[in-house]
Amino acid sequence: MSDQTREAADRAVDAIRELTRLTAAGQDHLHCPGDVSEVIAGLQVRTGQLPRLLAHVASWLTTEGRCGRIDYDGSDPAQYWIGQVNASLSEALAGADQLAAALGEAHGAARGQTPAGGAR
Repeated sequence: MSDQTREAADRAVDAIRELTRLTAAGQDHLHCPGDVSEVIAGLQVRTGQLPRLLAHVASWLTTEGRCGRIDYDGSDPAQYWIGQVNASLSEALAGADQLAAALGEAHGAARGQTPAGGAR
């Protein structure tokens, strides 16, 4: 893996970790329902990009496997394990699509919420 790819993956993990920490109960980083709506909208956009990323990874594995550039340590041929990985990635892709759709619905519902008493 290139350093640039590793760093990008690490930043994605770090961003979710930090967002999880900042939105935990007892933290004072969400100030109104609009903040929740913005967090959901950002997650929807990022989640919507996951299917393309997963497709790129699966395509790379398939291409490298067809070219004979992937071996596997076990008794089964590498193609079997590439198929297993790609099947799992397909399931993850479907889950990412469902998650993005659910976040879209949540964002739509959260958009109309306002603080009680009219405070913003």
